[in-house]
Amino acid sequence: MLSSKRFQLGAVLITVFVVLTYWVMQTEPPKKKPKAKPVTPSVTAIKNEAGNHALELLAYGSVIPAELITLEAQAKGQLIALHRDFEPGGQIARGETLYSIDDREYQLNVDAANAALKKAQADIAMEAAQRKVAEKDLEILSKRMQLSDESKQLALRLPQQRQAEAALASAQRQLKQAQLDLSHTQRQIETNVVVVERKKVIGDTVAIGDEIGSVARADRYWVELRLPTDRIAKIQPRTNAKGSHVKLKANGIDYQGELIRIHPQIDSDSRLAKVIVEIKDPLTQSSRPLLLGTYVEAKIEQQAIINAVKLPREAVTSDNRVWGIDNNNLLQITPVTLLDMDNAHAYIKAPAGLSHLLTKLPSSLSPGTIVSVKTTP
Repeated sequence: MLSSKRFQLGAVLITVFVVLTYWVMQTEPPKKKPKAKPVTPSVTAIKNEAGNHALELLAYGSVIPAELITLEAQAKGQLIALHRDFEPGGQIARGETLYSIDDREYQLNVDAANAALKKAQADIAMEAAQRKVAEKDLEILSKRMQLSDESKQLALRLPQQRQAEAALASAQRQLKQAQLDLSHTQRQIETNVVVVERKKVIGDTVAIGDEIGSVARADRYWVELRLPTDRIAKIQPRTNAKGSHVKLKANGIDYQGELIRIHPQIDSDSRLAKVIVEIKDPLTQSSRPLLLGTYVEAKIEQQAIINAVKLPREAVTSDNRVWGIDNNNLLQITPVTLLDMDNAHAYIKAPAGLSHLLTKLPSSLSPGTIVSVKTTP
């Protein structure tokens, strides 16, 4: 019995101890959380250092012939031959014959003119011999009687001589014309060309003036570009000096060109200025021939900007202000002088009192905020 009571008492004491322990744990004051350290925002910026910058003006245009030669028949007849490469895209070397027209009739005309010339030359020779005889006769006759000047001219056969000389001159002209007509039955090309279009085939009958086809000079092409008029003063056309260098890209291939001309009149629709870029050796300059009509991207070298800071365009506000960092790492916003802009960048005069300039506008920071700087080249 005593043992049972002791057991019950022990159980009660254990229960009381557990309850007290739980109560103490529940009423223990909570531990204080450590304060979070303030985070310094980080911004991307460049050093506020001025330099000289080469500018490029981006423009687009199409490749056109520098010289398009329309081949018109200068003789009539049947087309009997065309150059083997006389097809669109075919390349024909300087001095080669592009086409031939049946020349048999023209050759007969040359032969006839040659015969007429020989006859006229013979008539002149005969008239010269007859005049020598006439001069002797006139000398004898003049001793017997007084002759007028007209009689002397008749006696010396001067009218017959003038007639023979005129016939000779006419025969010479007719031969030259016949030879010229004969030469027109063939067309040799004076420079390397690429065929643009063919309008006739062998066997066609052509009249003088009929278009046989067209070719373009292969040693140089042009690209016509349109630019804002305020950019014209910053580029250099070819005059006595070399024109502005132009980098061109078409279908991923690079080409080089030179600005050679600025049109005197702006485009009536777009109100943009038109300029011409010349590309030398367009078929062999790069790894792939440049084709007529190709749409190209052009970067025209402009006059360099001197003593300027180069920033992305989006780093400058619409009212020409920039965000920067002073020597205490405090964020500041300040007005700047905008010197120029291209397609991707703005060029400003270096603002005073700032060590770095942000490359994009901050979205949630205000002036006076302490920041850390990540610099970019």
